[in-house]
Amino acid sequence: MQAEGAEVWRGLHEIWQVIEQQLTQAELDGFVAAYFLARYGNEDQRSKLTGKLTELRDRYAFARAHVAMLGIALESGWLQPSEEMVNHFVAGYDRLARQQTGPGLALQESLKLLWGVALGAKFQPVLLSRPDILDHIIGVIANFRTLERDHPREYILATALLTDLRSDQNAALGLDLRYYLLGLNADGLSDRDAVATLWALRSLATAADQSMAADAELSSLCHRLMPRLIRIGQAEDILDALLVHRLHVELVQDLGNGGSLPQDALSTVLRTVDTFPELARRMRERKYRRPPLVIENEYDVQDLLYVGLKPHIPDVSDEEWTAKDGGQAKRIDFVSARARLCLEAKMPRDREHAKKIADELKIDIESYYVHSACKTLVVFIFDPEGYMADARNQEAQLSGPRTIKGRNIDVLVRIRPR
Repeated sequence: MQAEGAEVWRGLHEIWQVIEQQLTQAELDGFVAAYFLARYGNEDQRSKLTGKLTELRDRYAFARAHVAMLGIALESGWLQPSEEMVNHFVAGYDRLARQQTGPGLALQESLKLLWGVALGAKFQPVLLSRPDILDHIIGVIANFRTLERDHPREYILATALLTDLRSDQNAALGLDLRYYLLGLNADGLSDRDAVATLWALRSLATAADQSMAADAELSSLCHRLMPRLIRIGQAEDILDALLVHRLHVELVQDLGNGGSLPQDALSTVLRTVDTFPELARRMRERKYRRPPLVIENEYDVQDLLYVGLKPHIPDVSDEEWTAKDGGQAKRIDFVSARARLCLEAKMPRDREHAKKIADELKIDIESYYVHSACKTLVVFIFDPEGYMADARNQEAQLSGPRTIKGRNIDVLVRIRPR
């Protein structure tokens, strides 16, 4: 627990330095940071923007970033509104809408610019004066969101912005987001996409649809991604830094309330099976002339695996049956419903049995998909005598993604030692 807490605190400190630098510079990134911290973290940082706020009020000059900064300041109440400032924002937006992509920020391409302008568009005096601006910016954001569907970070943040602007659509946006998140491949996400996904899982998704907080599938995705957050100490963009900061703050709160950081169940399983030969050797060669505990069959393998996995994956259960498929049900050695992970253990008795195991697995793998928790299937073959011929090739042939009757599962086969 102390090591986990120290790692989180270090990450929180490093990310905060990035954010504080942008707040001090008081440009668009600083305004976005101050708004985000106030909106999602209840932290008032506007005092760091005093000089720029005074400039916007007394010496406003058109610039793309200035339109967004003015929009954030007006909607957040950081400036006393006046007819002149409202007119500055409206005129600035009209210029932005007419401009095509050019040097600097482009309205259709920058989330930060979109966010600032959108906030200004929903500021009540602007909305009363020019309601068409909000309608137009919602259309621009919706189009941006559609174009960025293959980029989780942009898609998630655009969805967050739309939920701010279209409260009447929150339920529909929340449902769409749920299915979008469930369709992501956790292992294929970049760090930026993983952070945005985690933020959505812990905050945006819950705000849009309270029932999502208890969704087992979403909880499993969060469980798999969380360990990556601890390793991220840098951010490419202020939005990334803000998301990482918010998640780190929540982790610190979790630890302070007696919680612990979730472990990556798949990594735990793979680490356990990779080191299993050493565990077996240690049990066989015990100290002080204690009687050896010899691994002789699959049941011994299962017992030692259970002892190794249970402390790290508390919900792991053994010997669960699948639903019937084609009139037959299959028994799975270990299941973690939270991680949506299944583990099957084998130990060949001789070369003939080893060949039989390989042949049976090709059939059995096609049957395990009916278990509701089987998103990832790990097959561990403990082969201390080397009965499995060409182990590396067999691993490669049996491993990989499968689509079975419309369901996708990832299969990982480990033959150890080899």
